[in-house]
Amino acid sequence: MWILSKRDRQLLSPAVARCCLFLSNAAFNLYWFTFFFVYKGMNVGSAKTPLIERQGVPHHLLDMVCPTEEYSASRFLEDARAATDRVLDRGRVPIIVGGTCTYLRWFMNGNAGAPKATSEVGATIDGDIRRLIGRPGSWETAVHRLAQAGDLTTTNSLARNPTNANMLRRAIEVVTPWGAFHNLYTCMLNHMDGSEWDYDYDFQCYFLYQHRAELYHWIDLRCEQMLADPRGLLQEASWLLDLGLMPDSSSASRGIGYQEAMEFLMECRKAGGMATEKRVLEFLSAFQHVSRSLVKKQLTWFRSDQHSDVKQFHWIDASQSTEKILEAMRKEYWRPPGYPSELRGSDDRKHASYKEGKVLKYYKVENRIFTNSAAIANVLKWVKQTQVDRRFQQNVVRF
Repeated sequence: MWILSKRDRQLLSPAVARCCLFLSNAAFNLYWFTFFFVYKGMNVGSAKTPLIERQGVPHHLLDMVCPTEEYSASRFLEDARAATDRVLDRGRVPIIVGGTCTYLRWFMNGNAGAPKATSEVGATIDGDIRRLIGRPGSWETAVHRLAQAGDLTTTNSLARNPTNANMLRRAIEVVTPWGAFHNLYTCMLNHMDGSEWDYDYDFQCYFLYQHRAELYHWIDLRCEQMLADPRGLLQEASWLLDLGLMPDSSSASRGIGYQEAMEFLMECRKAGGMATEKRVLEFLSAFQHVSRSLVKKQLTWFRSDQHSDVKQFHWIDASQSTEKILEAMRKEYWRPPGYPSELRGSDDRKHASYKEGKVLKYYKVENRIFTNSAAIANVLKWVKQTQVDRRFQQNVVRF
């Protein structure tokens, strides 16, 4: 089984489809391991692979549920393992694509079911969270532990909502293996010492690495592109509001880009469909910032030497031609047992990534689309045309 991960899904999708065709379309099946792909109608903001780019390769775990339906991590992982088994039962090889660190870890290690804590464990967690709130620095420590455990999505939400005790409580229940809760300050997953897991699948894992500065520029541009066409992200966010969802009220509405867009549009609706150039640029800046922050946290996770599952990933320079990357992975796939791997240099690339992070500490965004009033005018026009006299649904959906 292959696992491919890259920090930008948009760049990875065509290459993966070509990879399947290159290795034989009949033998390989592809499914995305990106949580938000399961939601119908959330296409632009999640960078869901367009049908034309799938090139006839079977895809799984896409467009499964409506955004108003709460789709838990536990269900996602159960569905992912079930899809894997179905592909294997047909004598084919699944290729897992994505980069959500928590889910990759659970999938590889086999505890797909996000556990329900016992009443005793729940009481312990509640007590510790009560002590955290109001104690300087303690909340940040707990959130940092979640990031170390790989739960970057919840970490991102908690950073924006520093008093959401319910979210923190459930996250601790889930990331703690099988519901066994330890002290918040020492809560770490098993095998953090690097000891090996006994995997039930034969994994071949690759991390397509891109130089951080190039990646940041691409992310900033992608955010601009998603905003430049209001029929994309903004239209999807408006649709979520019309469904009765509120920002940060459900899994679907916590997605990066969606939450910021929904908050922006709520302000526009309250203002009678009006917005300002300044507010549009503030929204764009926030969108770009949270996107880069997630990438930074994910890179930190993939650089870690403390997790045995992370060590399974070969780092491959994504700046190479697609043909060269595919040939390297093809050789690795067909490499006889006992023969040395030709993929080397992961440690060097990890060190280079760390040094790049130091250099980019003072990174400055340079927009390439929203550089003048004319570019912003299209967004303001769309907001005025579509958000005026909009009323929120009375049956607001909350989870």
